[in-house]
Amino acid sequence: MLDGFDEVPEWALEFYDEETECIAESPEFIKAAVKSGIESRNGQPLYYETWDTEGVWRTREEANDYGTRRSYNYPDGWRVHPVPAEGELAQRLRNFTEATNG
Repeated sequence: MLDGFDEVPEWALEFYDEETECIAESPEFIKAAVKSGIESRNGQPLYYETWDTEGVWRTREEANDYGTRRSYNYPDGWRVHPVPAEGELAQRLRNFTEATNG
């Protein structure tokens, strides 16, 4: 089930598995979700098909500091989105953290 929804939206039925009562979040599902315009509780899109990022920071504090210092670049506002890191990105962040923390 989609979090925050009491029933499966019509556009998502083809991705719904009645046995597990779950939706498989495949690339096809993401495209359908973006096309549907579904929004989260705060009015932001629930899914993004593509995402342009300004940079990657190890902590929310570093990202917020950067956004505050450069807020003049974002007349419509800015947000920090946490994204889990896996694979090579996670390893590089771990290596950087170990190297800087000794």
